[in-house]
Amino acid sequence: MKTFVIECLLVAFPKMVSGAGTTLVQLILLRYLGPEHYGMYALCVTGIVLADGVLGSALDLGIVRLVPQYRTTQPDRALALEQTALLVKCVLAAGVCLLLLLGAEPVSQRLFQHAGTAHLLYLSGGAVFALLLLRSGLVHLQVESKFAWYGGLDLVHNLLRFGGIALLLGTAQVTPGAVLACFVLAPVGALLLCLGAFERRMWTRRSRSPGVVKELLSVVHWSLLTFSVGTVLSRLDVFVLTMQSSMTQVGLFSGGSTVALIPELLGTYLGVVLGPRIIPYCQAGRFFPFFRRFQLASFVLCAVFYLLAWVSIELGCRKF
Repeated sequence: MKTFVIECLLVAFPKMVSGAGTTLVQLILLRYLGPEHYGMYALCVTGIVLADGVLGSALDLGIVRLVPQYRTTQPDRALALEQTALLVKCVLAAGVCLLLLLGAEPVSQRLFQHAGTAHLLYLSGGAVFALLLLRSGLVHLQVESKFAWYGGLDLVHNLLRFGGIALLLGTAQVTPGAVLACFVLAPVGALLLCLGAFERRMWTRRSRSPGVVKELLSVVHWSLLTFSVGTVLSRLDVFVLTMQSSMTQVGLFSGGSTVALIPELLGTYLGVVLGPRIIPYCQAGRFFPFFRRFQLASFVLCAVFYLLAWVSIELGCRKF
């Protein structure tokens, strides 16, 4: 139990920094950029998150399900699965980015309602690649149960991203493009600074194992469909609003959505620690007792969270 609590804290602290920092930065950027330019930035971030959800989440789930079974008995196959998932991510991302880049000018003008905004698409494409690489690195550390390194990599990424944005705010150089550049550089910088967390074979050795692609696809094909549909539907409102309204309205809507989505972060954060345990616990017959304890803890945490949110809103309303 003590180990579990420590692992949760190692993962939860960087995630809490990310959640709180993201919310604060989004609201500050809305103030500095203004609703119109913030709307452009928000559309790009939505596209980045959408691409990560469609192209990466299902494959990451497949790795979390498969690799723990092979990690100790067949390490070469486990490595081959991770490398295959990373390759598939990059190929899919390259295809989508290529289609966008071929029509960057008309697409950007239609999407952002302004000419000369194609560079935002270029930066968004770079951010997608960087984020997919970071996610693969985090998933590798997750299945290896290296939660100290996981938390360190996540924390470094957040510090670089928010530090870069803070530097832009301090020098009054805040533009949608400059902020998006932080989304490109922060994941790459974090991976380079934390290379010691990964075995050399992860990046330098190409592991071959028969049937890896087939096994991976057999696990993720339904997840890929459901994740894609769910992610697209959850983000579709912003793009519909873009077609039916002004960029100013998109910015205001996106700012409000930032606050409304905070409660969803709790399950996402805890899932990092709990995800790799599901299959082993099921095989050992320990899953349902564990599940009941986890659900009870989740309800308590949610109740505390909503109470704090209510108190904060009440105090804020009285002050302002």
